[in-house]
Amino acid sequence: MILNTILSFALASPLAALPAAPQDDTLAEQIDQYKEILDGREQESEAIALIDAFVQVYLGNRERLVEIKDMLEIEEGDPGALKKERKEIDKRQEELADLVWLAFKERKRETEAHRQLWHAAVYAFGQMGPEGAAYLRELWKKERKKRFKDSVDFQALWVQQLGATRDWSQGEFLVDQLDYHEDLVIAKAAEALTFYREAPGEVRKLATEKLVGFLNSYYNAQTNPEDTTSRRRYRQVRGPMLKALEELTGQAFRDPLDWRKWYNNTGKKDRELWKDD
Repeated sequence: MILNTILSFALASPLAALPAAPQDDTLAEQIDQYKEILDGREQESEAIALIDAFVQVYLGNRERLVEIKDMLEIEEGDPGALKKERKEIDKRQEELADLVWLAFKERKRETEAHRQLWHAAVYAFGQMGPEGAAYLRELWKKERKKRFKDSVDFQALWVQQLGATRDWSQGEFLVDQLDYHEDLVIAKAAEALTFYREAPGEVRKLATEKLVGFLNSYYNAQTNPEDTTSRRRYRQVRGPMLKALEELTGQAFRDPLDWRKWYNNTGKKDRELWKDD
């Protein structure tokens, strides 16, 4: 879809319709088709294709928001019109995430087709910045112990894709999941933090400190050859944690003890490393 066309869309909200212009027709038709599919019981593959289309609109809108930010900073164009456009686009971004959320709202029963739709929705949220992050946290808060209490793979996917949103305000939550009771979720929380190399220095430093601590804790626990649970956990989380530390710091060590030594002696005190770009 051509970017200029995407940016000209005035998205009709799934909750409250906005006035439509002629160029809105394609997207409006897609929205109507998507809702009609979700009102029925089949056509999940078609719904997935439409979710992908909504993501493309979101990404186009995000590029336009960057352009508006740059124009305001260099005082180019009409600031009033630009700020109005930015407000309208922010509203549309929320509405796009609302549309994706319908996949969970309208599909309650677990089937293979529904699982594929839910997977697509989660990956869509991962590309939808703070709007997607809000719904991923909603899933964690309201659905983790209900509909998905036995679906560790979904819990892990939510955590991983929360990192993909690059919503830096979620850093503390992701760090907390490094101590989760499921190995897969711990591993995916570490994977989520690999997206944080451009996060503010304070966020990166907290993530690094906690990763070093937990990596060493899991390493020490597995030294007992009879503790098969701890040994299995360490095998699963070690790789993602090492990768996250490399992304956050630019350092490369394979031994957890080397990471602790580096952080205590150098990393913790390195102001340049934790400086915001």
